Amino acid sequence: TGLVITGNFSLIDWSSGNYYLKTETDPTGGTNYTISGTSQFLSVPYALYAKSAANGFSGNYNDLTNKPLLFSGNYNDLSGKPTLFDGTWSSLTGKPTTLAGYGITDFDFTGAILNDQLRFDGSKWVRFTPDNSTHISIPNQSAGDILYYDGTNWTRLPKGNDGQVLSVIDGKPSWRSPHYIGESYGGGYIFYLDPSGLHGLIASPYDVGYANWGCLGTLIGGTGTSLGSGKANTTAIVNGCNENGIAAKICDALELSGFSDWYLPSLDELKLIYVRLIKNDLGKIGDYKSYSYWCSSEVMENDAWYVSFLSGGTFNNGNKSDNGICIIAIRSF
Repeated sequence: TGLVITGNFSLIDWSSGNYYLKTETDPTGGTNYTISGTSQFLSVPYALYAKSAANGFSGNYNDLTNKPLLFSGNYNDLSGKPTLFDGTWSSLTGKPTTLAGYGITDFDFTGAILNDQLRFDGSKWVRFTPDNSTHISIPNQSAGDILYYDGTNWTRLPKGNDGQVLSVIDGKPSWRSPHYIGESYGGGYIFYLDPSGLHGLIASPYDVGYANWGCLGTLIGGTGTSLGSGKANTTAIVNGCNENGIAAKICDALELSGFSDWYLPSLDELKLIYVRLIKNDLGKIGDYKSYSYWCSSEVMENDAWYVSFLSGGTFNNGNKSDNGICIIAIRSF
């Protein structure tokens, strides 16, 4: 220890540079200094300075600068991520472009041409050219068509209409109506089918009686002869003729096989019954008790049409008062 003559050791700014200690000694204890020395201050005062430095670390991580970014735990927050494989072949890069690239080395493509194919012959993969003559080419095909072999060629069967059923006729498939001419159906026998095969006309299975046409001398008017006009004809006769027991009214009041919507056929409808059923012996309509049948088609005030089932002839001179002509009723479905 010693006596401080001037200055304050604690006020030295140790950060401003290097400091040195100079000593002078008077061996006699006076002030006549003859021995002197100089040495640099090293660690101790600087350590004291570091202890109180203003910019020292506080010990709190958040007070640090240039800290590294910490991982949030969310993969999407990472940068420089690798591209993950989505599982699809097309997403892969660097795919092989040759069979050898896939490890297939036992093959022979000598002389390959466009559309050749590859097959394994038991020891290696070899090229072959398919025989296009065996290929099936069907023009104008559409959804629902059916392909069948007719014994010589493959043939297209166009799709059927709604409600039709597939059947085999003479060994070949064909579409047909679920109903057919002569079928026992709807209280009688089918004698007409519309193009759909789902609707048509039915004749009663037997004669429904004998009667006159009715209203001799009165023109009912408005009756037709065409296919499909029988129902309207019958309604016109029933409403326009006051006589009871006439052919049209017998049919109109008929209840047969659970059906009550029968009517007297027009000329063309009755002719079709003869052509489709009687000539082909389909059903036993009329059971041959009579050979002549009334139509609902009027000719004049005294005459109406009738058809002979003996010959298929049509006649326009049936006397309305003739009660010896037979009646067949029909209905539609």
